[in-house]
Amino acid sequence: MLIMDNEKEIILDDSLSSPNYQMLLSLFAKPCFIANITRNEEKWFSLLNIPSRKAINFLISKQLIETATVEERIVKKYKLSELKTIVKTKGLKLAGKKEELAKRILEVSFDEMNSATAGMELYKCTCEGKEIAERYIQKRDNARLDASRLILSLLEKGEYSEAVSIGRSYYEPEMALIDTFTVQDISSDLYKVNVIMNETPGILANVEYTVIHRIRLAVVLSCFPPLAYFDTIPNDLVAGTNFDWDTAIRMLRFYIDNKMELLQYQAEGIRKVELLACNDSCIHCKKKNNKKYKISDVPELPNPNCTSPYGCRCIYLSVFDS
Repeated sequence: MLIMDNEKEIILDDSLSSPNYQMLLSLFAKPCFIANITRNEEKWFSLLNIPSRKAINFLISKQLIETATVEERIVKKYKLSELKTIVKTKGLKLAGKKEELAKRILEVSFDEMNSATAGMELYKCTCEGKEIAERYIQKRDNARLDASRLILSLLEKGEYSEAVSIGRSYYEPEMALIDTFTVQDISSDLYKVNVIMNETPGILANVEYTVIHRIRLAVVLSCFPPLAYFDTIPNDLVAGTNFDWDTAIRMLRFYIDNKMELLQYQAEGIRKVELLACNDSCIHCKKKNNKKYKISDVPELPNPNCTSPYGCRCIYLSVFDS
């Protein structure tokens, strides 16, 4: 496969013409542990038709990925607090980010830190590999943006089923590579979208239509990672609330997530739930803290009366009858 990059030609092996191989390569655009990939062996095998480690060795043989530098290994291995401890013991300047601290440590203890991180299987793209990976990432992101715009257009026309189908076609393949991901039935996603587009939680009841509509669109797209709302989110407070836009968006997402959780509890035969508030919750939320309710009578979350600028953070906790 021949790829043109301005005046530069890059010839890819036939295997690398596959989007799945390019997706694998893109994971190394930044330093990545091989274990993060091989732990999902079954899913990667279904995409590549060979063991993931063999595919990674192929990328190494083509000089598209290489071992990370000592500095990169240090940044991955140690927490900031741990690096500060090392810096302090060596009498070096404490201020700075992890990368800055790693550089200082290497200036005086290269061999020591090289030995301490030598066993790490941390790899990154070579210059040529990064060009291919970034090209794939750009193409992927453009496709996601086009899909997001199409979904929003369908939502405006009330064509929720088609919007859900497109959303699922983007988030299922990549999310399936995450250990904790479980594919949901399409009816579940369709139910969520219907609720998001047609129900307004009490905590956002005073928000004007045009504003709540933008919030709805952003929340629908958040249900289909890696798609995302591409419009600029204002930094000011949402009129009719004491929340910023991010918090208002989170409150609607919180509403649908809690509603889905209650449905799951009911399906599992749970008859009671307990409400738990945070230590710094507002007075209205604290009033309901530790109270138990029949699942048919449980108060709405997020709490419509919440006054915290962070929004309601109460949760439902299932109660099992003794």
